[in-house]
Amino acid sequence: MFATRWINWDWRSAAHQQRALARLATADLAAQLRANATSARVDAGLARDKPGTRGTVAAIDLARRGTGMAGLIVTLEQTYTDGHADLGGARYHVYRVRLSRARHRWEVTAWQPQP
Repeated sequence: MFATRWINWDWRSAAHQQRALARLATADLAAQLRANATSARVDAGLARDKPGTRGTVAAIDLARRGTGMAGLIVTLEQTYTDGHADLGGARYHVYRVRLSRARHRWEVTAWQPQP
């Protein structure tokens, strides 16, 4: 769910998307995402360029690490500007993820885009 929310947003929903992601994350990551939501609300560049991205999760590879899980998530993403697909088409992206179990659900403790 976190990955799907991460890759599907547009300039109108950016602040809401970051707050929704924060609810799925643990303390440090959640604070960072809430800060991103605040800056997205006042970012004039978002209204000017109208960016966005749409995509799907292509692969998930997770393994137990102590009491949590860690691994990689691969997505296929298409970026947009002002509602038009950017040149180059959809591209694969890799994210390193760490999860921890809390109150009957998994929470994201780290989410790191890979080069």
